[in-house]
Amino acid sequence: MPLEKPQLPHADKHWTLIMPYWRSLGLTRAWLILAALLAGGGAPMETAMADGGPPEAVFLDWAGMVPRDSPNGWLVAPDGAAPDGAAYGQGDETAPVFPVPAPVLARAWQAVVAAQPRGRILAVSEDGLRIEAEQRSAVFGFVDRISVEVVALASQSSTLAVYSRATVGYWDFGVNRRRLRDWLAALAARVAPVD
Repeated sequence: MPLEKPQLPHADKHWTLIMPYWRSLGLTRAWLILAALLAGGGAPMETAMADGGPPEAVFLDWAGMVPRDSPNGWLVAPDGAAPDGAAYGQGDETAPVFPVPAPVLARAWQAVVAAQPRGRILAVSEDGLRIEAEQRSAVFGFVDRISVEVVALASQSSTLAVYSRATVGYWDFGVNRRRLRDWLAALAARVAPVD
Protein backbone atom coordinates (compact mmCIF):
# COMPACT_ATOMS: atom_id res chain seq x y z
CA MET A 1 0.00 0.00 0.00
CA PRO A 2 1.60 3.36 -1.03
CA LEU A 3 2.19 6.00 1.59
CA GLU A 4 -0.08 9.01 1.41
CA LYS A 5 1.32 12.51 1.35
CA PRO A 6 0.49 14.25 4.64
CA GLN A 7 -1.87 17.17 4.24
CA LEU A 8 -1.25 20.39 6.12
CA PRO A 9 -4.22 22.67 6.77
CA HIS A 10 -4.31 25.64 4.39
CA ALA A 11 -1.00 24.62 2.72
CA ASP A 12 -2.51 24.69 -0.77
CA LYS A 13 -4.07 28.10 -0.13
CA HIS A 14 -0.72 29.65 0.86
CA TRP A 15 1.14 27.98 -1.99
CA THR A 16 -1.33 29.32 -4.56
CA LEU A 17 -0.80 32.83 -3.18
CA ILE A 18 2.99 32.60 -3.26
CA MET A 19 3.57 30.67 -6.49
CA PRO A 20 2.53 33.35 -9.04
CA TYR A 21 4.84 35.88 -7.39
CA TRP A 22 7.68 33.35 -7.14
CA ARG A 23 7.31 32.45 -10.84
CA SER A 24 7.27 36.13 -11.85
CA LEU A 25 10.71 36.57 -10.31
CA GLY A 26 12.26 34.05 -12.64
CA LEU A 27 14.24 31.06 -11.45
CA THR A 28 17.60 32.86 -11.14
CA ARG A 29 16.24 35.79 -9.15
CA ALA A 30 14.17 33.53 -6.94
CA TRP A 31 17.22 31.43 -6.04
CA LEU A 32 19.34 34.55 -5.46
CA ILE A 33 16.74 35.95 -3.07
CA LEU A 34 16.44 32.63 -1.27
CA ALA A 35 20.25 32.37 -1.02
CA ALA A 36 20.49 35.92 0.36
CA LEU A 37 17.84 35.17 2.96
CA LEU A 38 19.56 31.98 4.06
CA ALA A 39 23.14 33.27 3.83
CA GLY A 40 23.22 34.90 7.26
CA GLY A 41 26.97 35.03 7.79
CA GLY A 42 27.24 38.82 7.98
CA ALA A 43 28.28 40.72 11.05
CA PRO A 44 25.44 41.46 13.44
CA MET A 45 23.92 44.90 13.34
CA GLU A 46 26.01 47.28 15.44
CA THR A 47 22.93 48.98 16.84
CA ALA A 48 20.90 46.06 18.11
CA MET A 49 19.79 46.56 21.67
CA ALA A 50 19.90 43.68 24.12
CA ASP A 51 16.19 44.03 24.94
CA GLY A 52 15.18 43.87 21.26
CA GLY A 53 14.03 47.49 21.25
CA PRO A 54 14.79 50.07 18.58
CA PRO A 55 18.40 50.65 17.53
CA GLU A 56 20.48 52.85 19.75
CA ALA A 57 22.93 55.42 18.42
CA VAL A 58 26.34 53.82 18.20
CA PHE A 59 29.03 55.63 16.21
CA LEU A 60 31.44 53.65 14.10
CA ASP A 61 34.91 53.48 15.66
CA TRP A 62 36.85 54.78 12.67
CA ALA A 63 40.22 54.33 14.41
CA GLY A 64 39.61 50.62 14.97
CA MET A 65 37.46 49.95 11.91
CA VAL A 66 38.57 47.15 9.60
CA PRO A 67 36.45 46.73 6.45
CA ARG A 68 34.89 43.30 6.14
CA ASP A 69 36.20 40.61 3.84
CA SER A 70 32.65 39.87 2.70
CA PRO A 71 31.34 41.66 -0.41
CA ASN A 72 28.48 43.42 1.39
CA GLY A 73 29.90 46.88 2.00
CA TRP A 74 31.67 49.81 0.32
CA LEU A 75 34.20 52.21 1.85
CA VAL A 76 34.99 55.63 0.42
CA ALA A 77 37.93 57.16 2.29
CA PRO A 78 40.23 60.17 2.06
CA ASP A 79 43.52 59.67 0.27
CA GLY A 80 46.08 59.14 3.05
CA ALA A 81 45.71 60.25 6.65
CA ALA A 82 43.45 63.07 7.75
CA PRO A 83 45.03 66.25 9.17
CA ASP A 84 44.23 65.08 12.70
CA GLY A 85 46.30 61.92 12.10
CA ALA A 86 43.37 59.54 11.72
CA ALA A 87 44.02 56.87 9.11
CA TYR A 88 40.96 55.44 7.34
CA GLY A 89 42.73 52.54 5.71
CA GLN A 90 42.43 51.47 2.13
CA GLY A 91 39.05 52.48 0.78
CA ASP A 92 37.28 50.91 -2.16
CA GLU A 93 37.28 54.42 -3.65
CA THR A 94 39.03 57.68 -2.84
CA ALA A 95 36.77 60.35 -1.37
CA PRO A 96 36.43 63.59 -3.33
CA VAL A 97 37.47 66.95 -1.91
CA PHE A 98 34.66 69.49 -1.62
CA PRO A 99 35.15 73.29 -1.77
CA VAL A 100 33.20 73.98 1.44
CA PRO A 101 33.97 74.00 5.18
CA ALA A 102 33.42 70.73 7.05
CA PRO A 103 30.24 71.85 8.89
CA VAL A 104 28.61 72.85 5.58
CA LEU A 105 29.51 69.48 4.05
CA ALA A 106 28.10 67.64 7.08
CA ARG A 107 24.78 69.51 6.88
CA ALA A 108 24.59 68.82 3.13
CA TRP A 109 25.19 65.10 3.80
CA GLN A 110 22.31 65.08 6.29
CA ALA A 111 20.08 66.65 3.64
CA VAL A 112 21.11 63.98 1.12
CA VAL A 113 20.24 61.19 3.57
CA ALA A 114 16.92 62.81 4.49
CA ALA A 115 15.97 62.93 0.79
CA GLN A 116 16.42 59.17 0.32
CA PRO A 117 13.45 56.79 0.34
CA ARG A 118 13.45 54.67 3.51
CA GLY A 119 16.57 56.49 4.71
CA ARG A 120 16.92 58.09 8.12
CA ILE A 121 19.51 59.71 10.35
CA LEU A 122 20.16 57.69 13.51
CA ALA A 123 22.63 59.98 15.27
CA VAL A 124 24.76 63.09 14.82
CA SER A 125 27.79 63.81 16.99
CA GLU A 126 27.95 66.99 19.09
CA ASP A 127 30.27 68.68 16.59
CA GLY A 128 27.99 67.56 13.73
CA LEU A 129 30.82 65.89 11.80
CA ARG A 130 29.97 62.25 12.51
CA ILE A 131 26.65 60.97 11.22
CA GLU A 132 25.09 57.53 11.48
CA ALA A 133 22.24 56.64 9.12
CA GLU A 134 20.39 53.65 7.76
CA GLN A 135 18.41 52.79 4.67
CA ARG A 136 15.99 49.89 4.30
CA SER A 137 15.42 47.93 1.10
CA ALA A 138 12.05 48.40 -0.57
CA VAL A 139 10.82 44.80 -0.73
CA PHE A 140 12.22 42.92 2.26
CA GLY A 141 13.20 45.80 4.53
CA PHE A 142 16.85 44.72 4.87
CA VAL A 143 18.80 47.38 6.77
CA ASP A 144 22.05 48.89 5.51
CA ARG A 145 24.09 51.06 7.86
CA ILE A 146 25.89 54.18 6.60
CA SER A 147 28.56 55.85 8.76
CA VAL A 148 30.18 59.16 7.86
CA GLU A 149 32.96 61.26 9.30
CA VAL A 150 33.50 64.65 7.69
CA VAL A 151 37.12 65.83 7.67
CA ALA A 152 38.24 69.46 7.45
CA LEU A 153 41.20 69.93 5.12
CA ALA A 154 41.39 73.73 5.25
CA SER A 155 39.04 76.56 6.16
CA GLN A 156 37.19 76.25 2.83
CA SER A 157 37.69 72.60 1.87
CA SER A 158 36.73 69.25 3.33
CA THR A 159 36.33 65.58 2.53
CA LEU A 160 34.75 62.60 4.23
CA ALA A 161 35.06 58.94 5.06
CA VAL A 162 31.85 57.01 4.45
CA TYR A 163 31.21 53.32 4.98
CA SER A 164 27.97 51.72 3.78
CA ARG A 165 27.37 48.07 4.61
CA ALA A 166 24.68 45.45 4.97
CA THR A 167 23.79 44.46 8.52
CA VAL A 168 22.89 40.87 7.57
CA GLY A 169 23.89 38.47 4.84
CA TYR A 170 27.10 37.95 2.91
CA TRP A 171 26.46 39.60 -0.47
CA ASP A 172 24.81 42.90 -1.29
CA PHE A 173 24.81 42.59 -5.12
CA GLY A 174 26.53 46.01 -5.42
CA VAL A 175 23.83 47.91 -3.53
CA ASN A 176 26.23 49.73 -1.16
CA ARG A 177 28.60 50.75 -3.96
CA ARG A 178 25.74 52.16 -6.05
CA ARG A 179 24.27 53.93 -3.03
CA LEU A 180 27.49 55.73 -2.17
CA ARG A 181 28.15 56.75 -5.75
CA ASP A 182 24.62 58.14 -6.04
CA TRP A 183 24.73 59.88 -2.66
CA LEU A 184 28.15 61.41 -3.33
CA ALA A 185 26.90 62.74 -6.68
CA ALA A 186 23.91 64.26 -4.89
CA LEU A 187 26.25 65.73 -2.27
CA ALA A 188 28.48 67.30 -4.93
CA ALA A 189 25.42 68.86 -6.56
CA ARG A 190 24.27 70.31 -3.21
CA VAL A 191 27.60 71.99 -2.43
CA ALA A 192 28.46 73.08 -5.98
CA PRO A 193 29.02 76.84 -6.29
CA VAL A 194 26.12 78.72 -7.83
CA ASP A 195 27.13 80.74 -10.90
